[in-house]
Amino acid sequence: CVAATETLKTMKKMKMPQRVEKTGRYFMARLTELAEGHPQITDVRGMGLLIGAELQSADLAKKVQIEVMKRGILINVTAERVLRFVPPLIIGRTHIDRLIDALDVALRKVAG
Repeated sequence: CVAATETLKTMKKMKMPQRVEKTGRYFMARLTELAEGHPQITDVRGMGLLIGAELQSADLAKKVQIEVMKRGILINVTAERVLRFVPPLIIGRTHIDRLIDALDVALRKVAG
């Protein structure tokens, strides 16, 4: 219990809830912007840093997952066609940008 209490104190001291909210808004904005250029993305939804991007088909989602994995980024596919992003709470904009770039390349590759 002491470890959990100390962890919560540290998270509060680091203003983790505010950081997650701000970073999550940035992630959602970047993913929504990406979706505008890729009609294969049919929906973007989430809260905080738990974010999903629904694609047109399960086959497409699996192919995108594999292509992104080739670039060193792990993502989940849920409900057959939703790319689920669950990054660490300390993720920064640089890593989000890297993910968005990898998704862009993957979507272009599998769609083309």
